[in-house]
Amino acid sequence: MRLSLGVDIGGTFTDIVALDETSNRVWSFKELTTPQAPAQGVVRGIAKLFERESFRLDQVGRVVHATTLFTNALIERRGAKVGFITTEGFRDVVAIGRERKYDIYDLQIEMVAPLCSLEASYEVPERIDAAGAVVIPLDEAVLVATAERALADGCESLAVGLINAYINPAHEIAARRVIEQRFPGVPLSISHEIANEAREYDRFCTVMANAYIQPLAIGYLQVLAGELRAMGLACPLFVMRSNGGLTTVQEASRSPIQLLESGPAAGTLAAAYFAKRSGSENFVALDLGGTTAKLCAVENGEPLVSHVFEAAREKRFVPDSGLPIRIPTIDLIEIGAGGGGIARVDKLGLLKVGPTSAGSEPGPAAYGRGGVHPTVSDANLLLGYLNPGYFANGTINLDRNRSDAVFGRLSQDLDVPLHAAAGGVHDLANESMAAAARVHAAERGQDPSRLALLVTGGGGPIHGGGVARKLKISTLICPAAAGVASAIGLVLAPVRVDCARFLGAKLSDHTLPTIQDAFDALSREGAAQVADMLPGHPAADIAYLAEMRYAGQGFELSVTLTEALASVDPVQSIRAAFEAQYSAVFGQALAWGEVELTMLRVTASLTLVDPDTELSFPVSGPDIGLQARVGEREILIPGQDQATMAGVYRWHAIAEGESVDGPAVVEQPGSTLVLANGDRLVMGKGGTAIVSIAGASSHNKHFDSVSLEIFWRRLIAIVDEAAAALVRTSFSTVVRESDDFSVVLTDKHGNALAQGTKSIPVFIGSLPRTVRHFITHFGLDNIHEGDVYVTNDAWLGTGHLSDINVAAPIFHDGKLVAFAASTAHAVDIGGNSNAYAIPDIFQEGFQIPIMKLKSRGVVNEAIVQLLAKNVRAPDQVVGDLFGQISALTVMERRVKTVMQEWNLAHLDDFARESFARTDNATRNSIRAIPNGSYPASQLMDGLGTPLKLNAKVIVEDERITVDYDGTTDEIRAALNVAYCYTHAFTVYALKCLLDPDSPNNEGSFRSLDVLAPEGSILNHNFPLSGGNRATVGHYLPSLVFQALAPALPGKIQASAGSPIWAMLIKGRTAAGENVMIKGFFNGGMGGSHARHGLAAVSWPSNISGAPLEVLERLGPVRVNYRRLRTGSGGKGWHRGGDGIDMEFLITEAGTYTLNMVGDRVRHGAPGVFGGGEGQHGQALLNGEQIDLRKSHELKKGDVLVVRTPGGGGFGSPDWQACDLQALLSD
Repeated sequence: MRLSLGVDIGGTFTDIVALDETSNRVWSFKELTTPQAPAQGVVRGIAKLFERESFRLDQVGRVVHATTLFTNALIERRGAKVGFITTEGFRDVVAIGRERKYDIYDLQIEMVAPLCSLEASYEVPERIDAAGAVVIPLDEAVLVATAERALADGCESLAVGLINAYINPAHEIAARRVIEQRFPGVPLSISHEIANEAREYDRFCTVMANAYIQPLAIGYLQVLAGELRAMGLACPLFVMRSNGGLTTVQEASRSPIQLLESGPAAGTLAAAYFAKRSGSENFVALDLGGTTAKLCAVENGEPLVSHVFEAAREKRFVPDSGLPIRIPTIDLIEIGAGGGGIARVDKLGLLKVGPTSAGSEPGPAAYGRGGVHPTVSDANLLLGYLNPGYFANGTINLDRNRSDAVFGRLSQDLDVPLHAAAGGVHDLANESMAAAARVHAAERGQDPSRLALLVTGGGGPIHGGGVARKLKISTLICPAAAGVASAIGLVLAPVRVDCARFLGAKLSDHTLPTIQDAFDALSREGAAQVADMLPGHPAADIAYLAEMRYAGQGFELSVTLTEALASVDPVQSIRAAFEAQYSAVFGQALAWGEVELTMLRVTASLTLVDPDTELSFPVSGPDIGLQARVGEREILIPGQDQATMAGVYRWHAIAEGESVDGPAVVEQPGSTLVLANGDRLVMGKGGTAIVSIAGASSHNKHFDSVSLEIFWRRLIAIVDEAAAALVRTSFSTVVRESDDFSVVLTDKHGNALAQGTKSIPVFIGSLPRTVRHFITHFGLDNIHEGDVYVTNDAWLGTGHLSDINVAAPIFHDGKLVAFAASTAHAVDIGGNSNAYAIPDIFQEGFQIPIMKLKSRGVVNEAIVQLLAKNVRAPDQVVGDLFGQISALTVMERRVKTVMQEWNLAHLDDFARESFARTDNATRNSIRAIPNGSYPASQLMDGLGTPLKLNAKVIVEDERITVDYDGTTDEIRAALNVAYCYTHAFTVYALKCLLDPDSPNNEGSFRSLDVLAPEGSILNHNFPLSGGNRATVGHYLPSLVFQALAPALPGKIQASAGSPIWAMLIKGRTAAGENVMIKGFFNGGMGGSHARHGLAAVSWPSNISGAPLEVLERLGPVRVNYRRLRTGSGGKGWHRGGDGIDMEFLITEAGTYTLNMVGDRVRHGAPGVFGGGEGQHGQALLNGEQIDLRKSHELKKGDVLVVRTPGGGGFGSPDWQACDLQALLSD
């Protein structure tokens, strides 16, 4: 007998699996994890398993390991002190981040902190440009002195990340050589070795993370290997990588960041194996454990691999709140808090589940370890799904009385019966998982209803049937030993190496040899690494992939090219493979688009276990000799009012070919499968069950506290899916990098139902109004299925022509039920759209009145041609417009599906109930503010003469009115603000103060009124221009906060260094190439009672700064430095946030024009309660301050410096803590 051992250390249990490589039998054991000394739990679990089964240690041929240790180290910040060495001028890159908030309403948001402090970040002279040419050689002497200084400062691990190293790694290669020679033995991480990807923030975060956990990994793996040797295991130890392949301990110690998702990756491999044995190669795998739920799509039997994910999120399930990690990883998404997910009631009276988890300590209330909150596991116990004495191999006896107690309180808060509360928690958890599965599958062009669902983990089989019904999936697969699937995946895993190289070339006959040569070099590299790990084994299998896009887009699709490269016509085959995938995902291909290959990837792998092996699972322990049916108990299926009696079965006693009909519960030692009425289980080979799922469960059409939350969450997920489609199909950096867009779903009257998470505030407020203008213009009799409406009318849209607004009606059963809508900022709209000194809108750019872009599904090509003819970057503008159409198509399709699932004829009842909830929450908050009139005023720079903004916030019982009477009159310049924009930013500010936690919809604004005198700069008349309306409009939230400061000192913040700053360089190089470069820059936020203002964050907008490695590839511009503008925030008890300081060099001869957008050059952001004013902004061309309101000619060698304003301070710098307390208690 030769055994392979799989060891998976999870948050609650350490799972041990032994595979007999001769008989293919599998035995398993679950041991409680020992967090303080993980190796002890491993050794104890192996010893117990071997004693139970009478195995010998000398029978073990290899051990394969996965662990959550390194993921937890990132989350808990238990890593080494890292010294980060980067290019001179760029040490602040990670501290600056993406300059946007992941939650637009949370004024006290906590941004994810870098793993390396600024004090431990160091710079060295060197620079490589965007083409890979050396501009400044690496100063090796300075490098040595810098490393020496870092170590003297107490750094335990070093990371090197240099600008543009992904194109040319020569300086990073030299850095490794120099540092290793001078400081041997010091852990060292190099960015292009760890993550050879563009976008400096992502790559630097990844190499920092590797350096952060590397000393821990080296020590841990050495201890584990030593403990295994000490107990008598002399065999090789392999470690699972996140990409689903094995590696050696030595390689894992060099690049431990590759291990972050090792356990879930192994679980997906096991899922792929069991699905294939059951005849399914395309499915969704759901793994639900005690602390997390993860999901992965599998195509053609292979788990999909991604190259970016997030770690250590500030808000566990909120995208963009964590550290970007750029490594190959099984494409998993974390979608829930597992069985420990805590249920609660929010301020709207709605049921919420997670993201907070009870974990394993104290765990759910039923564990009896001190848990006092209702959890998903408690709900499952009350619903009858769990056997109190058979949970987790019988290691934990569940206490139903404790679950009853905590759910009794929850049901009272929800005003529903206890069984409805438990059913709601279970169903809401299912909805979260189903929503994630829809998005995950749709991003890959798949319809989940055509896939199977394979469930693993302790909770996957419990929830699998409910999730499958929501997805209209008819087949569910559940393997034997589902609770230890990850450990099974470990013994099935191949050795795998992923190699990557940046190419950045358009596909053509001319570039094909370069593409082929690069792939050949990568394949040799990968094959050699596999051969080094497994000497004497056969050669590795090679697969070829490329990250591909249409030239001009910013995000890629990963396309398999193995067959295309071997075809007779590789160029045509490569394009066909890309366009087939593009069409599947986005519903259209762009015949006019050039195809670009950005990253080339090669996977070299060697299978160690025959994938056709038939595993078997011998029965162990107390289950030996039991009959299949062991009893019955009552269970309650969500959506049903009465419990039903269900048969109880033991998994291993059901013979192959036998069936079990629901209602039933089928128990394994580590999990339980729940069958509803109409479900049928048929036991397949190797103990893998195939379950036919009965039809979708019905929903109560009356929206109560439970069903309203479930349906609302579904709509938000739909809009987020549409937003993701827009970003991935966009062409301009304005949309794809800076996120200057919005996606909204409205009801049939144009009232907002749900908004995209990434949407920027002004569009959320203005877009529903635009939909209402579309309805008014066309009339209901002229609105048809397949229509798409378009306008950029400044007064009917967002206030300037650069924002293109589109909307499509959604029909269900022949009746209008909703509208899908999107706004996106066009990189150019013709005219002089970025200039200030223009007298009217005719000079601003190309105007699109309300029109039908599509009529009954047919595109109006005349509009497209006119738009393309009148803008300077037609590919980007038209490409983004079609990206918006893709987003509308996604929303239309998904809304129809959800209405069918819920048997809804309309959305009126949902709209009425959800609007009432948010309206009531807003009114309750207003009642807490003393009635009165609260004035404020601020000055902005204007055009030489300052402009005055005047506001009076009137609070009267349950209503707030903001009156801008006394504000400067409209002017003949592009600084005017249309009322739609004034209204949007005013109500956004009030939403942040009054009800930041509730989802946004039309009800949020019913009690809010905004008055702006007609003819004022905040409500100007046609034909004056509002081309740069943000310069004025971005002041409004700060003005509202300033007014309400006396009434809400604990909620407001001082003025931000807004408005947003922007740079537009347009023209033509001497070689005749068009240039269109647009970048955004952000100032500091204001201080508040709780903390200093955030540095370099977009507010009140939410627009990201483009990565400089992306910006430099757009045209003849090089960034010389990008720094925090230290000290630019206003002084105070809590300082204002700092702005940023950047320098740009024009590198190529040509004819270029520069237009800048910005303000606070003469009037800084004011502080509150004695806080100081933030520093003014600056824009210097060749050392001279330029007028932001004018256009400027640029030539080769010109240097532009941009310094954004700091935020205002909160409270006097001389305050004591008692002064703040007195203010808050007044």
